[in-house]
Amino acid sequence: MGFFGQYGRLLLVLIKLKSWRFLFMLIVIAALFSNIYLYDIVDSWMQQRGEKNLVQVGPAEFGDRNIIVGFVPEKLRELNKLKEMIERMTGFDFSSSIEGCDSEEICNEMYFRNLLGRRSGMLSHFVHFGKYRGGASHLICQMSIGSEMHCPFMAYLVRTSQTFFNGTVHEFHSTSVFRLMSKIQLFDEIVGGEMTICKKDANFPVVFPKTIMAQVICVLITLVFYLFVSTMTCIYELKQHGYLQILFRKGLGVLAYWAAIWTITLFEMALFAGVITTAYLVQCISFFSSTQLVDTFVGALLQFCLVAATVLLFSIVTKQLALSGAYCCTYLIIVVAIVLANRMYLAEGPIFVRYILLIMPAGHLAEQLFTGLTNISDNKVDSLMMHVSGGFLALTILFTVYFDFVFKSGNGWRLPCTFYFTSGFWSRPKKQPQEDDKEASAMFEAAQNWWRVLVATKGIKKSFASCMTKNEDALSNFSTKFYQDQITAVVGHNGSGKSILMQILSGERNATAGLATVDKVPITDSLTRYHMCSSIGYCPQHDGLVDRLSVSDTIKLAVLSTGKSWDREENKVRHILSSLGIESKIEESIQNLSYSEKRKVSVTIALIGQPRVVLLDDPSRDMDYISKRRLWQLLHEFKIGHSVIVSTLFINEAEAVADRIVFLSGGRVLCAGSPFFFKRAFDCRFIIQIASKTEFHVPYIIRKITSKFNSVRVRSFSNADVEFEVSVMDDSILSPVTAEIEKLAKLIDEYGIVHHSLDDVFSKLKSIPPKEVDRHFEMGTIGYVADDVDRIKALMKKKPVDPPDTPGKVKRMPSLLRTIFAMLVSSVLQTFRSKVRIVTRIAMPLFLVALIALGAFLERGKKNDNISLWVNLSDTSQVEESTRRGICMYPLSENVANHFDALNKKDCSSMLTSDALSENVVPMELLIEKYPRGNLQAALLAPKNLKKSKTCKNSKVVCPIIFGNDFCPDRKPIPTYTKNHTISVGAYIPTSNYTPTYFVATAIKVYGHLLNVMIKKIYKDSSMDTKMLIVVEGIQDMRGTFFQFYGLFVLVTFISVVPVIFLDDVMTKRAACGTN
Repeated sequence: MGFFGQYGRLLLVLIKLKSWRFLFMLIVIAALFSNIYLYDIVDSWMQQRGEKNLVQVGPAEFGDRNIIVGFVPEKLRELNKLKEMIERMTGFDFSSSIEGCDSEEICNEMYFRNLLGRRSGMLSHFVHFGKYRGGASHLICQMSIGSEMHCPFMAYLVRTSQTFFNGTVHEFHSTSVFRLMSKIQLFDEIVGGEMTICKKDANFPVVFPKTIMAQVICVLITLVFYLFVSTMTCIYELKQHGYLQILFRKGLGVLAYWAAIWTITLFEMALFAGVITTAYLVQCISFFSSTQLVDTFVGALLQFCLVAATVLLFSIVTKQLALSGAYCCTYLIIVVAIVLANRMYLAEGPIFVRYILLIMPAGHLAEQLFTGLTNISDNKVDSLMMHVSGGFLALTILFTVYFDFVFKSGNGWRLPCTFYFTSGFWSRPKKQPQEDDKEASAMFEAAQNWWRVLVATKGIKKSFASCMTKNEDALSNFSTKFYQDQITAVVGHNGSGKSILMQILSGERNATAGLATVDKVPITDSLTRYHMCSSIGYCPQHDGLVDRLSVSDTIKLAVLSTGKSWDREENKVRHILSSLGIESKIEESIQNLSYSEKRKVSVTIALIGQPRVVLLDDPSRDMDYISKRRLWQLLHEFKIGHSVIVSTLFINEAEAVADRIVFLSGGRVLCAGSPFFFKRAFDCRFIIQIASKTEFHVPYIIRKITSKFNSVRVRSFSNADVEFEVSVMDDSILSPVTAEIEKLAKLIDEYGIVHHSLDDVFSKLKSIPPKEVDRHFEMGTIGYVADDVDRIKALMKKKPVDPPDTPGKVKRMPSLLRTIFAMLVSSVLQTFRSKVRIVTRIAMPLFLVALIALGAFLERGKKNDNISLWVNLSDTSQVEESTRRGICMYPLSENVANHFDALNKKDCSSMLTSDALSENVVPMELLIEKYPRGNLQAALLAPKNLKKSKTCKNSKVVCPIIFGNDFCPDRKPIPTYTKNHTISVGAYIPTSNYTPTYFVATAIKVYGHLLNVMIKKIYKDSSMDTKMLIVVEGIQDMRGTFFQFYGLFVLVTFISVVPVIFLDDVMTKRAACGTN
């Protein structure tokens, strides 16, 4: 019934506490399905960065994203033709995106206004028709990373708008510009299933890994958030007021506690792993095999459990929920940074860096999911991830349980670091013989011979110190004994050390020095105290209860913690509740109870399990008189066979209830004994007040009383009043003194007897320093502190401060700089006084700024600082090497003999390298590939075609490709290309150092060659000069590069510093509230 009973009850309690917090799982589930809607976002982002494998710009894409400014002095026809071409290809009105101007100054103003203040995502181009001699036009393209294909498409439109033959513009029916990157991963082993985006999108092998990266970042953020708001808050709710530590000290098993937490956590993580596997299955139906999905599930489960284990570890490191949240945020930042680094920077980096980053396996979640789904592994690190994750998960769980025993913010045992290898942890301690130290002295009542010592303390000392303050002793050489079958009341004013004593005896705090034993077993040693958990019941000063639990759940869990079943203990518990008057509240929630009722529940928990020693720290707080009487009556019943130790501020309660009283002042025991002994020790004397009829009778009355009774002393007299005092030790003479006063009735108007109670003396001691109280006990004048006259005389003896003879110098107000400097010094001192401030104001900002610096260093390694603002794209010399090799692709025609689509190397070479057809042209390394009819993606990404395309890898920059569905003109009186001809011009990028400028220049040159060759082929007239000059220049999109990157840097820097300062304020206030 021990382990399994505790485990089952804890499981129910945790589920009840989490209750509505389970709804936060929906946020995690949304993030787990984010791969479906993140794919398009990542695809667009990669296109902007120029990282997509295959990027294609056709009429529709061009019409959506471009604005054209045309300078048309006497060239309105070309601008209109350009507008008609775009509208025919796109199918919608392009009037709002094309602007004409007749002044160069106005055109420049319009263009730069569009360039800098353009609409989001739009590109601006400027065309000056007929600017140069010979009718050549000037085109300025705006080039943005990932959108460079728009420039050669624009150049094609401008060039084509000037090709007039017999009033007809000769253009292709459809054309596009594409770019094919060499970094492509073909999923040859998993291609299959339905025609989903995973199969039909040519960029899926490139976009999918980045989609997993973005999805993993969302999942990690929401997962840590869920674990914090659901599991962590429940754990801290149990720990907040010490309820969980009380249960551990009553005998609750640490393994049962963690088993219950991990049962729920494992179920949640398995659910999340199943959801993310389902998300991939839904996104790509029948695309991934069952083995790959199982590997993905197992890998995700291990990684999710590892994240959960790390977050749970933070619940052991600190007692503050806010600081634990700061640790979670820091961990999340590190993990997300590693996820980004693995995919963005370290994919081709040194392998040893990846091995070093294995110390944070959760940062490799994206790589592990990708490897599990595709069976593609870039290096040995990815293949090790499953084993590394499992190993780190086991280590994290073991360290969590270990630190739970060691850290003071854990379960409260605070065992030594080597406890696991110590025999005292595995075997019960033996009783130690103790010296029979006698307490007898003037201020300590001697114990009776038949009293049995159950708790003994000797030289207990507790000091508190910090780097900025001296040691302060809360307890100083505390030595006393507590006996069986007795209620011992520890009495003292605020700050006297009562609660510290209770905490040391209960094990909540460790003593700085000294020894305390329970039944001759030392409890100041943490290892022996671990085995004495069932012998001590403890009710702390502040109720250690959980508001959202019911009284029944709270008490049942306490009963099971003692190792006993509820069925056997139910009657005993109900008797305690009935005695305290709260049996009817057993099904009520704790938060609905009054302060008095909560206090009674705390007392009940302390009495559960019949502990040998019961420690009650101010148990009657917030109780009314009847409730206090019930409590004292219950304790008198319970004390048989036990020792009940009660701390209280009220000595009258101790006098009425306790068998023995211990008086604490300034951390020292000044007096100990029975209530009657205390009256004598405190000199609770009797005051006889007499009012004589005249002042002349006073001397006679004094002489008459003092001469007959030697123990009666004159206390004071004035006018006709006189006061006598009688010690409490001589209370037997009160009756004779009264009789003597009655004989003097003719001289007396009235008389009375006043007795100074313990409470009168005790209440006056509150305003006296502890050292003065000690001096009063030594001098025997403790009884006089109850006299207000003496107190007034003491105040009157204080000399007033004489005013100075000369006025002092008037201090000037400090300057602004001095004020700021003083505030700075004060802030620095406050920072170093608190660990929380050191972490939030110094450590976290430095760490975040270091991450920014590391990112800037890695970004600089990409050589992105060499940005050229203006570039000449018509300089053919820079692309001469690129256009001396290439690929021509076309469909296989059934009538090859009578159709032009059967290209030869000569024609292909002319289209790629030269505007003139010549028999002497010798193409270099040209490939002519015949492919079945299909779309551009199918043609380019067919495995055998892609393999041949990679033979262009020897090219230094780009390798041009021409793709046409039909290279034969329509047979008409005047052949045209306007029926069904589709031509695509692009390039294969074989190098990792991709430069958009070379690609654009190459595409523009190939477009020009192709257009001239096709027109000459139609008219078969080499003398016809169809070459139309166009000068193209490109301007970089500074708005999309410089401003965004540096704005992002400033934003991240701001986010790095401001929130941690705010978090510092929140945690400081929370710590202050917790201290108060």
